[in-house]
Amino acid sequence: DAVATSRRLDPEVVREYATGEMFTATKAKEMGLIDELGDWDTALDMASEMGRTPRRLQYVRPRRPLLERVLARGGAAVVGAVIGELESRLAPRLEFR
Repeated sequence: DAVATSRRLDPEVVREYATGEMFTATKAKEMGLIDELGDWDTALDMASEMGRTPRRLQYVRPRRPLLERVLARGGAAVVGAVIGELESRLAPRLEFR
């Protein structure tokens, strides 16, 4: 009911939309579920206006896991050698004694 109330739509119509189906932006606009189409910058501008705050962005890079950092620095060869050695030691083999 929150969607119907906030979008000023008939609750029965909104329930018919609630199927789990995904809609294109154009279709959602036709259905009254969104106000306008835009890109990332448009969304940031609108959020800034609605929040009455200046538009400031701070991009934060997530810290990469240790294994990923090692592999990025040429550790792939070392890891590959270790994996190769493990595979050769763990592989079944025939021995004659």
